[in-house]
Amino acid sequence: MTEQNTPEQPRNVEDAKHDAVPAQFRLAPRFGRVVGTGVVLGLVIGVVIALVLPNTTAVGTFTVAMLIGAGCAILGGVLGGLAAVWLDRSTPKRLKESQRADASDSDD
Repeated sequence: MTEQNTPEQPRNVEDAKHDAVPAQFRLAPRFGRVVGTGVVLGLVIGVVIALVLPNTTAVGTFTVAMLIGAGCAILGGVLGGLAAVWLDRSTPKRLKESQRADASDSDD
């Protein structure tokens, strides 16, 4: 059998603080996924609306559903992007508070 190399365990709290690496985290949304979700939701809602409402045009129901669905998909993408930007605005404040809390812990 081979020996497994295990890292040396710190003997006390001061050794652990010395070996600790400060990390930064960011609680930000993934913009592509949020916008993509808005597009898909907008498309589904637009198609459902087009199929439920009466069609008074000379073109087919499928064409009307796709046009209204595409318009709602664009609107959903824009609203999803605005939601992602709004969610991202609070991230730097949380990050700064986290860094301050870590700095005060290291002063002890």
